Parts: sequence; structure tokens; C-alpha cells
Amino acid sequence: HQCGSIMGQNSYKKLTLKDREWTCPICQTHHIRDWNAAVNILEKGLGKWQNPKIKEAA
Repeated sequence: HQCGSIMGQNSYKKLTLKDREWTCPICQTHHIRDWNAAVNILEKGLGKWQNPKIKEAA
């Protein structure tokens, strides 16, 4: 959520379902998977979330 990086892309390790917490290799932010997902869903519902791939193309 913090920097828009998606694990499993750009040669970064893909998270498995057992990975509940991780630190982003880009921004070094510590994430808790369920919390991160909840923030993304909330922002999507409020119209604030943007797909990082679309941001890059703009």
C-alpha cells in the first residue's frame, strides 16, 4: 500500500498465503497482510486507490 510496489513483480519474491508480515524491499515499510489488504479495499471503495501499473503509464 505505501509505495505501490507489488510483491512477485520486478524480480521480488512472491508472497505465499503463510506470509502474514513482510518488509517492502522498495520503501522498507513493514506490512501486515490483512491490514494492508483492508487499507487497499477501503481506498478502492473511496475512489482513492490507483493501480500502480496505470500510475507508471501516466
